[in-house]
Amino acid sequence: SVVPKLEKVFVSMKVVLPWYTEGLIGFSKFLQAKWYLVIIVCFLIFLAARAWYRSQRGRTTFDSWALAAPIFGSIVLRVNVSKFTKTLSTLLSSGVPIITALEITKNTIGNQTIARVVEEAKKSVQEGEALNVPIERSNVFPPLVVHMIKTGEKTGDLEKMLGHIAKAYDAEVERKIDSLISLIEPLMIIVMGGIVVTVVLSMLIPMLSVMNQVR
Repeated sequence: SVVPKLEKVFVSMKVVLPWYTEGLIGFSKFLQAKWYLVIIVCFLIFLAARAWYRSQRGRTTFDSWALAAPIFGSIVLRVNVSKFTKTLSTLLSSGVPIITALEITKNTIGNQTIARVVEEAKKSVQEGEALNVPIERSNVFPPLVVHMIKTGEKTGDLEKMLGHIAKAYDAEVERKIDSLISLIEPLMIIVMGGIVVTVVLSMLIPMLSVMNQVR
């Protein structure tokens, strides 16, 4: 590679290297000599992360983080709200009692935080509360969803209203994902460009010193 060759030039010329160039050279040497350690460590991190995620505490914590994450959190929330409203609407339209429908819907939700809200909603509905009350109390679902559920319950068209919510959120998720994809591409270009510029400058500055010594 280029870095080891330039290092030999710097050593032969006894150039005093800045800390960032020494760091780059050290990192290059480490990758060449211990590349297998990087693979092993990455694999161990993957296994540890998977084991943590599969634990009840890990899954709960991760799902909570997923909802709170910048940019991605709003997408995760909308995907799960869409799944909740779509599944519940389908079940209620098929004549399934609301308690049973909520239990089935809860088991289809991938996010544990949302699933807990649905479980609490089921218990509250069993005790005589309207569905919108525990949903609003959770402070997890968007206010617009709560309002539409409340309207659906008042008008007796809960199934239809849930279906409208699902369609609206499906469309919004598609728009957000398209926007995210269009944002990721230039960000990747900037990051890769930054890495290349850093490497080039780390090597170029000492090379300028070498050229000055030759003169």
